[in-house]
Amino acid sequence: MDLKLAKVFERMMVRLNQNFDDDFDAARNVQVNTIRACLTGLIFLLESSEHTSPEDRRTEIQRYKELAPKVLLDCAKLLHSPKP
Repeated sequence: MDLKLAKVFERMMVRLNQNFDDDFDAARNVQVNTIRACLTGLIFLLESSEHTSPEDRRTEIQRYKELAPKVLLDCAKLLHSPKP
């Protein structure tokens, strides 16, 4: 199951890269880079789960779960902010 989920996150990363590679808005770039870093970490964690202790895996997943609402809220604020 971990590898299947890693593939989903990889597809999300490809879409993210395709849609924002030529975006020069600084605020969006901060958010996109945060999301890229999270996805990269999740992909690595899921692909190497057989080499990671269960406790380390739980700790890392919990860290991403705690970070996700803030990232989504920051993205929502950016979406609804006035355009320059």
